[in-house]
Amino acid sequence: MVLLIAYWTGLDRVRDILRDVDWETLLFFVCIFVLVGALEKTGVIGALGKAMGKSFGSNVVLASLLLLGGIGILSSIIPNIPLVVAMVPLVKEYAVGAGLTTPAAIEAGYRQMPGTVLPLFFAMCLGATLGGNATLLGASSNIVAGGICAQNGRPLTFMTFLRYRRSRSPPCSCSSQQDTCGLGSSDARKRAPHAR
Repeated sequence: MVLLIAYWTGLDRVRDILRDVDWETLLFFVCIFVLVGALEKTGVIGALGKAMGKSFGSNVVLASLLLLGGIGILSSIIPNIPLVVAMVPLVKEYAVGAGLTTPAAIEAGYRQMPGTVLPLFFAMCLGATLGGNATLLGASSNIVAGGICAQNGRPLTFMTFLRYRRSRSPPCSCSSQQDTCGLGSSDARKRAPHAR
């Protein structure tokens, strides 16, 4: 629809718009979501949830700590959005399998969910957020920033991101990503390490 509007109004040529799209990043996310969907459809995620239920029973504290650490580590190498999409069914399966809630309460939404289950979801979200900030691949914003850097002639490697990220606090703010690419202030361009 947007392409039609751009064409009819003469705002920009469709060819130029399509050339400016970061196709590599889009294809990367499509592939990640296909992989997550395949893991869910084949029952791998459900089986992991059941195994988690057998291992931890109704010990929500231990399960939450495992989710926090495990998803944090996974989120540093797998983009956090598709990871959370994959882990929501796992957490639901665990909560039902451990007898912490019923399938009807899980499907009804967060307002009807027992309070004992909420720490699991909070741990999952916190682990994905913290882990996603650790590496270039962990968060969608990091991947997009890497694509923007490459389009501007300053490719950002995985190791350069790690080296530069360690020296920043907070770890991954939008401004630090712009500085890394040399797209921020001229002062930031002088400081930014460049990939060789």
